[in-house]
Amino acid sequence: MNMLVLFWWMMACSRPPDVLVVVMDTVRADHLSAYGYERDTSPFLSEFSENGVIFADTTSPGSWTWPAHASLFTGLYPWEHGARLSDDGKQLTRVLTANSMRTDVPTLAEQLSAKGYRTVSVSTNHLLSEDLGLTRGFGSSQVFSEDGQTVKAVLSEIDADDDRPLFLFVNLMGAHIPWKVRDAPWTEGLSQKLAQPTGWLERYVTKGQVNLYANDGGASANGVELITAGRIQPSQKEWALLNSLYDGEILEVDRQLERIVKRFQGATENALIAVTSDHGEFVGEQGWAGHCFRVYPELLAVPLVVVGDDLPKGRVVQSPVQMHWLYDLVLHEAGIGKGGELMNAIKGEPTSPVMAKAWTSSRASRLLKGPFQQDWALYREKDEVFVQGSLGGQGYYRIDSDPGLSQDLSQRFPERVEILRRATEGLFEETVTTAGVEASEETVEQLRALGYVQ
Repeated sequence: MNMLVLFWWMMACSRPPDVLVVVMDTVRADHLSAYGYERDTSPFLSEFSENGVIFADTTSPGSWTWPAHASLFTGLYPWEHGARLSDDGKQLTRVLTANSMRTDVPTLAEQLSAKGYRTVSVSTNHLLSEDLGLTRGFGSSQVFSEDGQTVKAVLSEIDADDDRPLFLFVNLMGAHIPWKVRDAPWTEGLSQKLAQPTGWLERYVTKGQVNLYANDGGASANGVELITAGRIQPSQKEWALLNSLYDGEILEVDRQLERIVKRFQGATENALIAVTSDHGEFVGEQGWAGHCFRVYPELLAVPLVVVGDDLPKGRVVQSPVQMHWLYDLVLHEAGIGKGGELMNAIKGEPTSPVMAKAWTSSRASRLLKGPFQQDWALYREKDEVFVQGSLGGQGYYRIDSDPGLSQDLSQRFPERVEILRRATEGLFEETVTTAGVEASEETVEQLRALGYVQ
């Protein structure tokens, strides 16, 4: 081998992988056929997962976009990075009732950029608009209003003529309300039903799509809030319709995911690809809709599939992991760090307890009352789950026999409750309280359509 060939061979071997991270916004794991769901909502993800590692039991540390993405980008829990719903009434003077992400912690994009990566964020979720701060460190940050536009931009970025390794982050928003009727075996006839909606649903159907985040005739509460507060009580048939819409949107996201992943794989010889979600969605469980305020599995149990040349193929990891542990795994595969908790899980080694938190807000407390008047924290060791509220509420569950956390066993096992309560003392204390979030008028209008701004 002559010296020139040896040089280029060494360069090829030392080049870090191109990295693609796709967040399927608002997609819960138990509505994916890749995770055993009866409807074939994710045929591509099912096929794709056979080439890598599928984490069967993944928990998001936050129950909505803002804290979850900040955790993914920093590797920290929401009470550590600061990006959360605000429970301070003074924050209601701002356009978002949320606090910002800390600026003194390194982001995934910043670290990969320092490693020589071209860093690109393309999203359909306007909470990832550059002016809000979550995408700090990306060399390019684009936001669109439709997944189709986002995918078009993503494909263009993949095809760009640039010799640097690529870190491409993508957020697909299709499964988030509002829901359209998508082409799926279970959506036949839904367009006709939405053409002439009846009862309460009539107020939330516009141009063939259902937007439960619309305000009720100018009232202070939107449809999701009125349902969750029990003021609107959908029938079983209405919940079935909403589930069919939600599942159809997930299938459409899976189709868009296939376009992105196949183009990315065709453009590089060394790829690390991760597919996950930031949170799930209530679609009738306990009579609730939407997300944000609680720590139930419907909101926190998300998919996580990782495919890479250095990772096992066809591996199913059953041990509980967290979505934001992906941060350390990506850095490790890029030549930075040791791989962290996800690598431990892949190797079958012990991992840390699972934790998550959901904050309420002054506005939600006024509108929803009851359990929405307090913050909730979740702590899990293996199959034991301890949930604690900021005003004294608590619950103890066995997730192996009760995956929906519907049977509180606190009275039967007071000793375990006390042990877990002591284990959580000080764990969820906030590292820092950050300032409230400001946004441009354009971003505000886009967020209003998603129910994040009233």
